[in-house]
Amino acid sequence: MRISSWIAILCLSLALLPAQAQPSRKFGVLSLIGDSFLIVNHESATESKPASDVRTVLELPEHAFDNAVAAELRQAILRASPGDSAVTLSAAKDLYLREGDSFEDVRPVLARVQKAVASAGLTHLVLLTKLRHRADVPHDARQGDVMLHGLGYYVDPAVPTGNRDAPFAGYLAPFAYFRVWIVDVSRQRITGYRDIADISPMAPRPSSTATQLWESLSSAEKLRTMHSVVKDGAQSAVAELIAHLPD
Repeated sequence: MRISSWIAILCLSLALLPAQAQPSRKFGVLSLIGDSFLIVNHESATESKPASDVRTVLELPEHAFDNAVAAELRQAILRASPGDSAVTLSAAKDLYLREGDSFEDVRPVLARVQKAVASAGLTHLVLLTKLRHRADVPHDARQGDVMLHGLGYYVDPAVPTGNRDAPFAGYLAPFAYFRVWIVDVSRQRITGYRDIADISPMAPRPSSTATQLWESLSSAEKLRTMHSVVKDGAQSAVAELIAHLPD
Protein backbone atom coordinates (compact mmCIF):
# COMPACT_ATOMS: atom_id res chain seq x y z
CA MET A 1 0.00 0.00 0.00
CA ARG A 2 1.30 3.40 -0.92
CA ILE A 3 2.06 5.82 1.89
CA SER A 4 -0.35 8.39 0.42
CA SER A 5 -3.18 5.83 0.41
CA TRP A 6 -2.42 4.81 4.00
CA ILE A 7 -2.54 8.44 5.14
CA ALA A 8 -5.87 8.94 3.37
CA ILE A 9 -7.37 5.86 5.08
CA LEU A 10 -6.02 6.99 8.47
CA CYS A 11 -7.52 10.45 8.07
CA LEU A 12 -10.88 8.98 7.09
CA SER A 13 -10.83 6.64 10.10
CA LEU A 14 -10.06 9.50 12.48
CA ALA A 15 -12.85 11.57 10.98
CA LEU A 16 -15.34 8.78 11.66
CA LEU A 17 -14.37 8.50 15.35
CA PRO A 18 -16.81 10.16 17.80
CA ALA A 19 -15.72 13.60 18.89
CA GLN A 20 -14.01 13.60 22.26
CA ALA A 21 -16.36 14.94 24.91
CA GLN A 22 -15.38 18.15 26.60
CA PRO A 23 -14.64 17.70 30.31
CA SER A 24 -17.78 18.48 32.32
CA ARG A 25 -17.92 21.47 34.61
CA LYS A 26 -18.65 21.24 38.30
CA PHE A 27 -20.50 24.21 39.75
CA GLY A 28 -20.69 25.13 43.39
CA VAL A 29 -23.47 27.37 44.70
CA LEU A 30 -23.06 29.60 47.74
CA SER A 31 -25.64 32.16 48.86
CA LEU A 32 -24.53 34.82 51.37
CA ILE A 33 -27.54 37.13 51.34
CA GLY A 34 -29.99 35.62 53.83
CA ASP A 35 -28.37 35.89 57.24
CA SER A 36 -30.75 38.74 58.16
CA PHE A 37 -33.60 40.94 56.98
CA LEU A 38 -33.35 44.72 57.07
CA ILE A 39 -36.62 46.28 58.28
CA VAL A 40 -36.96 49.97 57.39
CA ASN A 41 -39.78 51.94 59.01
CA HIS A 42 -40.35 55.33 57.41
CA GLU A 43 -41.45 58.09 59.78
CA SER A 44 -43.03 61.10 58.11
CA ALA A 45 -41.92 64.62 58.86
CA THR A 46 -43.69 66.59 61.56
CA GLU A 47 -43.49 70.21 62.68
CA SER A 48 -40.81 69.28 65.17
CA LYS A 49 -38.65 66.85 63.17
CA PRO A 50 -37.79 65.91 59.58
CA ALA A 51 -38.70 62.60 57.94
CA SER A 52 -36.46 59.68 58.85
CA ASP A 53 -36.01 55.96 58.34
CA VAL A 54 -35.67 53.75 61.40
CA ARG A 55 -33.66 50.64 60.51
CA THR A 56 -33.77 47.35 62.38
CA VAL A 57 -31.83 44.20 61.54
CA LEU A 58 -33.74 40.96 62.03
CA GLU A 59 -31.30 38.07 62.32
CA LEU A 60 -32.34 34.78 60.70
CA PRO A 61 -31.51 31.45 62.36
CA GLU A 62 -28.86 29.04 61.11
CA HIS A 63 -28.71 30.40 57.56
CA ALA A 64 -31.62 28.19 56.52
CA PHE A 65 -32.82 30.79 54.00
CA ASP A 66 -29.49 30.83 52.16
CA ASN A 67 -29.19 27.06 52.10
CA ALA A 68 -32.67 26.78 50.56
CA VAL A 69 -31.80 29.37 47.90
CA ALA A 70 -28.59 27.52 47.05
CA ALA A 71 -30.41 24.20 46.71
CA GLU A 72 -32.88 25.70 44.24
CA LEU A 73 -30.11 27.37 42.24
CA ARG A 74 -28.36 24.02 41.98
CA GLN A 75 -31.41 22.69 40.17
CA ALA A 76 -31.50 25.79 37.95
CA ILE A 77 -27.86 25.17 36.96
CA LEU A 78 -28.57 21.56 36.04
CA ARG A 79 -31.47 22.69 33.85
CA ALA A 80 -29.34 25.34 32.17
CA SER A 81 -26.33 23.05 31.68
CA PRO A 82 -27.52 19.40 31.81
CA GLY A 83 -24.12 17.90 30.98
CA ASP A 84 -22.51 19.39 34.07
CA SER A 85 -22.77 18.76 37.80
CA ALA A 86 -23.52 21.10 40.69
CA VAL A 87 -23.26 21.04 44.47
CA THR A 88 -24.26 23.41 47.23
CA LEU A 89 -21.88 24.94 49.76
CA SER A 90 -23.05 25.71 53.28
CA ALA A 91 -23.35 29.36 54.24
CA ALA A 92 -21.08 29.29 57.27
CA LYS A 93 -21.28 32.34 59.51
CA ASP A 94 -17.67 33.41 58.99
CA LEU A 95 -18.15 33.70 55.20
CA TYR A 96 -20.64 36.58 55.18
CA LEU A 97 -19.77 40.21 54.53
CA ARG A 98 -17.99 41.73 57.48
CA GLU A 99 -17.81 45.26 58.77
CA GLY A 100 -15.54 47.19 56.43
CA ASP A 101 -16.16 44.90 53.43
CA SER A 102 -17.36 46.63 50.27
CA PHE A 103 -20.58 45.59 48.57
CA GLU A 104 -18.79 46.02 45.24
CA ASP A 105 -15.54 44.17 45.96
CA VAL A 106 -16.02 40.41 46.28
CA ARG A 107 -12.33 39.54 46.69
CA PRO A 108 -12.37 39.30 50.52
CA VAL A 109 -15.32 36.90 50.35
CA LEU A 110 -13.61 34.80 47.67
CA ALA A 111 -10.53 34.56 49.86
CA ARG A 112 -12.66 33.26 52.74
CA VAL A 113 -14.40 30.61 50.61
CA GLN A 114 -11.24 29.43 48.85
CA LYS A 115 -10.75 26.41 51.12
CA ALA A 116 -14.33 25.19 50.67
CA VAL A 117 -14.12 25.68 46.90
CA ALA A 118 -10.84 23.75 46.64
CA SER A 119 -12.03 20.83 48.76
CA ALA A 120 -15.20 20.51 46.62
CA GLY A 121 -13.17 20.25 43.38
CA LEU A 122 -15.16 22.96 41.64
CA THR A 123 -14.52 24.40 38.20
CA HIS A 124 -16.98 27.28 38.72
CA LEU A 125 -18.53 29.04 41.70
CA VAL A 126 -21.92 30.76 41.66
CA LEU A 127 -21.89 33.24 44.52
CA LEU A 128 -24.65 35.52 45.84
CA THR A 129 -23.69 38.61 47.85
CA LYS A 130 -25.62 41.63 49.09
CA LEU A 131 -25.86 44.76 46.96
CA ARG A 132 -26.39 48.38 48.01
CA HIS A 133 -28.88 50.13 45.73
CA ARG A 134 -31.22 53.09 45.49
CA ALA A 135 -34.77 52.14 46.40
CA ASP A 136 -37.76 53.26 44.37
CA VAL A 137 -40.07 54.08 47.27
CA PRO A 138 -42.45 56.99 47.92
CA HIS A 139 -40.67 59.66 49.93
CA ASP A 140 -40.13 63.37 50.24
CA ALA A 141 -37.68 64.51 47.54
CA ARG A 142 -36.00 66.74 50.14
CA GLN A 143 -34.98 63.61 52.00
CA GLY A 144 -32.70 62.48 49.17
CA ASP A 145 -32.36 58.97 47.78
CA VAL A 146 -33.25 56.03 50.00
CA MET A 147 -30.45 53.45 49.86
CA LEU A 148 -31.12 49.85 50.86
CA HIS A 149 -29.09 46.66 50.79
CA GLY A 150 -29.65 42.94 51.00
CA LEU A 151 -33.07 41.53 51.82
CA GLY A 152 -35.82 43.10 53.85
CA TYR A 153 -39.02 45.08 54.04
CA TYR A 154 -39.74 48.78 53.65
CA VAL A 155 -42.69 50.01 55.71
CA ASP A 156 -44.44 53.38 55.48
CA PRO A 157 -47.77 53.68 57.32
CA ALA A 158 -48.80 57.02 55.79
CA VAL A 159 -48.19 57.43 52.05
CA PRO A 160 -50.31 60.25 50.53
CA THR A 161 -52.80 58.86 48.02
CA GLY A 162 -54.35 62.03 46.59
CA ASN A 163 -57.75 60.56 47.48
CA ARG A 164 -59.87 62.88 49.60
CA ASP A 165 -61.83 60.02 51.14
CA ALA A 166 -58.68 58.04 52.01
CA PRO A 167 -55.77 60.50 51.99
CA PHE A 168 -53.18 58.03 53.30
CA ALA A 169 -52.43 54.35 52.79
CA GLY A 170 -49.96 51.93 54.29
CA TYR A 171 -47.03 50.87 52.10
CA LEU A 172 -45.40 47.49 52.68
CA ALA A 173 -42.77 46.27 50.21
CA PRO A 174 -40.33 43.35 50.31
CA PHE A 175 -37.01 44.20 48.65
CA ALA A 176 -34.10 42.10 47.40
CA TYR A 177 -30.85 43.78 46.38
CA PHE A 178 -28.08 41.30 45.62
CA ARG A 179 -25.48 40.37 43.03
CA VAL A 180 -25.02 36.96 41.39
CA TRP A 181 -21.39 36.28 40.51
CA ILE A 182 -19.93 33.45 38.49
CA VAL A 183 -16.26 32.66 39.07
CA ASP A 184 -14.02 30.47 36.92
CA VAL A 185 -12.10 28.66 39.63
CA SER A 186 -9.49 27.08 37.35
CA ARG A 187 -8.59 30.44 35.81
CA GLN A 188 -9.10 32.34 39.09
CA ARG A 189 -11.20 35.06 37.53
CA ILE A 190 -14.72 36.45 37.63
CA THR A 191 -16.41 35.73 34.32
CA GLY A 192 -19.58 37.72 34.92
CA TYR A 193 -22.23 38.99 37.30
CA ARG A 194 -25.84 40.16 37.29
CA ASP A 195 -27.48 42.58 39.70
CA ILE A 196 -30.92 41.94 41.17
CA ALA A 197 -32.65 45.11 42.40
CA ASP A 198 -36.26 44.27 43.13
CA ILE A 199 -38.74 46.01 45.40
CA SER A 200 -42.31 44.74 45.12
CA PRO A 201 -44.97 46.83 46.88
CA MET A 202 -47.88 44.79 48.13
CA ALA A 203 -51.50 45.88 47.71
CA PRO A 204 -52.14 49.25 49.43
CA ARG A 205 -53.49 48.84 52.94
CA PRO A 206 -55.64 51.15 55.06
CA SER A 207 -53.56 53.68 56.91
CA SER A 208 -52.27 52.18 60.15
CA THR A 209 -49.17 52.20 62.30
CA ALA A 210 -45.92 50.69 61.09
CA THR A 211 -46.27 47.97 63.71
CA GLN A 212 -49.76 47.06 62.48
CA LEU A 213 -48.53 46.94 58.88
CA TRP A 214 -45.59 44.72 59.77
CA GLU A 215 -47.78 42.37 61.80
CA SER A 216 -50.39 42.12 59.04
CA LEU A 217 -48.25 39.33 57.57
CA SER A 218 -47.33 36.24 59.55
CA SER A 219 -43.69 35.21 59.84
CA ALA A 220 -44.32 32.36 57.40
CA GLU A 221 -45.92 34.75 54.88
CA LYS A 222 -42.98 37.15 55.13
CA LEU A 223 -40.52 34.33 54.44
CA ARG A 224 -42.54 32.92 51.54
CA THR A 225 -42.89 36.36 49.95
CA MET A 226 -39.19 37.10 50.25
CA HIS A 227 -38.27 33.65 49.02
CA SER A 228 -40.36 34.16 45.88
CA VAL A 229 -38.70 37.50 45.10
CA VAL A 230 -35.19 36.07 45.54
CA LYS A 231 -35.90 32.85 43.65
CA ASP A 232 -37.23 34.57 40.53
CA GLY A 233 -34.33 37.01 40.28
CA ALA A 234 -31.56 34.55 41.12
CA GLN A 235 -32.67 31.77 38.78
CA SER A 236 -33.02 34.15 35.85
CA ALA A 237 -29.55 35.59 36.50
CA VAL A 238 -27.92 32.15 36.77
CA ALA A 239 -29.45 30.92 33.51
CA GLU A 240 -28.19 34.02 31.69
CA LEU A 241 -24.70 33.82 33.18
CA ILE A 242 -24.26 30.17 32.27
CA ALA A 243 -25.51 30.78 28.74
CA HIS A 244 -22.74 33.35 28.25
CA LEU A 245 -19.89 31.39 29.83
CA PRO A 246 -16.79 31.28 27.59
CA ASP A 247 -15.63 27.85 26.41
